Amino acid sequence: MAQIAFQWPVSVNYAASDFIISGSNAEAARFLDSWPEDSARIALLSGPEASGKTHLALRWKDRTGASLIDQALLGTLASAELWNGHTHAILEDIHNIIDETAFFHLLRHAESHNLCLLLTSRMHVPLLPFTLPDLRSRLLALPAPHIDAPDEMALHGFLMKYCADHQLQVHEDVIAYLMRRMERSFTVGQALMDKISRNSIETKREITIPFIKPLIENM
Repeated sequence: MAQIAFQWPVSVNYAASDFIISGSNAEAARFLDSWPEDSARIALLSGPEASGKTHLALRWKDRTGASLIDQALLGTLASAELWNGHTHAILEDIHNIIDETAFFHLLRHAESHNLCLLLTSRMHVPLLPFTLPDLRSRLLALPAPHIDAPDEMALHGFLMKYCADHQLQVHEDVIAYLMRRMERSFTVGQALMDKISRNSIETKREITIPFIKPLIENM
């Protein structure tokens, strides 16, 4: 079996070419590959934790030259300052935003100046915790590409990328064994790989099927 050989420490790769397209994310990827060619200038990309929203957003950033808006600065700077002179921008994890008024003003700024803003969230729009009526109505009207729970191809790519980013040596048969026994979920996959990686380091043991078997049975 071929082996993937890497060394520590962790270095997450967000290269556009490293994003794996599958049935669970193809629609969202196609949307961002052509957006904002249509009239909508604000869009909301949603999907489960660890599903690749940041990777896909950064792929869009590479294409458009968008800036990254620091959520911590909402309400402390004027909306225009947050754009840092760019016409395209990304604001991630909007489900964590507390200052709804500042967020609303940012959206209004984008609308009034014809700027392009990509939002990301772990939640579908109707589930977002915002109560400001004008904010909710604007968000509900946005184009909202979504990344679904992973199919087999997406989950395989996620596990392989975890090994690459964490510089682990893992045989393909170990990945196949893990996939047959785990819930098809990005968060479960990440938790399992975190546990396997941590135990491998602590025990200085190679990651093999006999090694991971008791670990995943206790998850």
